[in-house]
Amino acid sequence: MFHRFFAFANFNLSFFILKAKATEISDTNILLLYTLFNVFYAAVSYPFGVVSDRIGRDKVVMMSFAVFIAATFGFAFFSTSLINAVILFSIVGIYMGIFDRSQKSYISEIANPIYKATALGTVATLTGIITLPSSLVSGILGINLVLLLPLFFLQLLL
Repeated sequence: MFHRFFAFANFNLSFFILKAKATEISDTNILLLYTLFNVFYAAVSYPFGVVSDRIGRDKVVMMSFAVFIAATFGFAFFSTSLINAVILFSIVGIYMGIFDRSQKSYISEIANPIYKATALGTVATLTGIITLPSSLVSGILGINLVLLLPLFFLQLLL
């Protein structure tokens, strides 16, 4: 249940990029921030896969939600400099590295073995369907209220 609720509170990485751009970070630095995001994503995926094997996938998925909340809170209040953006994009990369792999492992673990691929596809489809309205609401709020309210919207939902 909480996973579906979180999917509605989740939104696309592009909002973080737009928030960084709104703070007058150069296009080159935006590309470097995106690269940094991917470096952290890749760097934490394997170690947190090991952690999820030891303590359970559901706990690691919940841990990733806490990291995402910290990142959105940071973007809402502290993304005014390049240094802060570097830290925050790193945190978002950590969130994605933890969440993406752990969620898929968790679904594979609880699904009937015969329907594992169907379960993964269903979760991906439902997450996309639920995330669409979230991104639309965040986009409308962001266009009208200077990219800050989507981050508050997430905080309110969580």
